[in-house]
Amino acid sequence: MKPAAFDYHAPTTLDEALSLLQGAEDADAKLLAGGQSLVPTMNLRMARPAILIDLNRVDGLEGIRCDDGEWRIGAMTRHASIEDSPELATHVPVLPAVVAHIGYRPIRNRGTVGGSLCHADPSAEWPLLARLLRMDIDVTSVRGNRTLAADEFFEGIFTTAIAPDELLTAVRFRLPTPTWRWGFSEFARKAGDFAVAAAGVVLAVDGATITDASVVVAGTGREPLRLDAVEAALAGKALEDHHVDDAIRQVIVETASGLDVIADLHAPEAYRRRLVGVQVDRALAQARRSRREEQRSR
Repeated sequence: MKPAAFDYHAPTTLDEALSLLQGAEDADAKLLAGGQSLVPTMNLRMARPAILIDLNRVDGLEGIRCDDGEWRIGAMTRHASIEDSPELATHVPVLPAVVAHIGYRPIRNRGTVGGSLCHADPSAEWPLLARLLRMDIDVTSVRGNRTLAADEFFEGIFTTAIAPDELLTAVRFRLPTPTWRWGFSEFARKAGDFAVAAAGVVLAVDGATITDASVVVAGTGREPLRLDAVEAALAGKALEDHHVDDAIRQVIVETASGLDVIADLHAPEAYRRRLVGVQVDRALAQARRSRREEQRSR
């Protein structure tokens, strides 16, 4: 099938794009970034926007930089640019490692950070990363700029707190400590598929002590979920104290068993809860291994 008829605009400046978006406020308008989700739904006529605003020619929405310890990634930055960045591989390796799970290379060549976040698929990698790294999400409109914390940005399946006349411009974050650790585990039916369940762990450490933890899971339900109980259980523990493993694992099992998860053709509720616990356990094990691997490399 082919998409229904629509008006097409290709602005070259942010102001022009925002003006078009404001002018289309009473119409059904869509922003085109990478188009890896929007275009297929338009071709199937599941989405029928009256106006399509193409952001690919807008200057200044793409790029990766770090200023005074704060990382900034432009909304139109391609997944492949994250995956291939030597700077991120050195300083923020969780980003290229997780992004490599997104679809296939042709999809990563076109798909964008902002497009994935605004699409807000609860099984996708970027929403998980946003909450895992506690990102600030910058949005703008003709009314002005505002910043949303990742924990308040996602409101449900394919739903965010961004207003109809707003455009996502960038995400920003700081690393928790110079000696932070990370882990990620994802289960999908096959490589390139959306996750049936995925988990990410980021640990702030001081010496061998975990001072803060971020634990987020995806593929469970309406949005990526922060596991507050697991984070609290990890804080203050020794990174390599194997005597706490059983206690932490019990908290993981109890937290996962209490999650409100979806059942679909890929996984019933009980299986998905069990799978979430396994992914968290594996992500935590990877974070602990990164500590030992660093010590061996010295």
